Amino acid sequence: MKVENKAQKKVEIVISQNPNMTNDNILYRRSIIISIFLFLIVTAYYSLAGHHFSIKMWNKSIADTSFIVIGISLILSSLCYFFNFADKYIIYRKHLGIVGFLILIIHILISILHPVYGPFPEYYLTEKRFPSFVAAVLAAIILTGMAAISNRFSIQNLGPKLWRTLLRFGFLAYILTLFHFGVKNQNLFIKYFTDTQLSLPPMSLLAFVFGIVVIAFRIMLFLKVRR
Repeated sequence: MKVENKAQKKVEIVISQNPNMTNDNILYRRSIIISIFLFLIVTAYYSLAGHHFSIKMWNKSIADTSFIVIGISLILSSLCYFFNFADKYIIYRKHLGIVGFLILIIHILISILHPVYGPFPEYYLTEKRFPSFVAAVLAAIILTGMAAISNRFSIQNLGPKLWRTLLRFGFLAYILTLFHFGVKNQNLFIKYFTDTQLSLPPMSLLAFVFGIVVIAFRIMLFLKVRR
């Protein structure tokens, strides 16, 4: 409760300084703009790294963008607890999380429906892809549940305490997604560290490191509050 209370106070301060921050439409619009900007950066990075424009590259860009946007949503509480510079952004936690989830849905639909990943589900049930696929499915189920209760109606019916407890499963979903990234791209990671000719690290490796930072900050926050 200590973390939530401190975060809520900072939200109230942000709202008092700018009443427009209570407008969900504004917050969603800005979250979408941030996500589009990140998507363009990720796509440009893939291009600089020598990837050709293809459905797989676009889908990877979408997946990485979703992972980063959801990660930003999750890390904001930790950053605001330890530092003050991020206070004005804490109001975007829910909106970034929802937008990141919607981007994830696009990634899932492409991964299921596009022929390059077919036939579904046989494509994902091979020994090489199965562990990564299971982790991704579990993460998607958890994030779907979180998105479903990210509203005032759920807070009123579940109660604030249970509602906050359920939302913490978002970190479990993020860890599962981190596992998905690691298993799926482990050969690419190994190649980067062993092949001296590769100048730029893979975008998936950068996203993976960012995911570790998100989880590390949450662990630090947990240990700080526990003490």
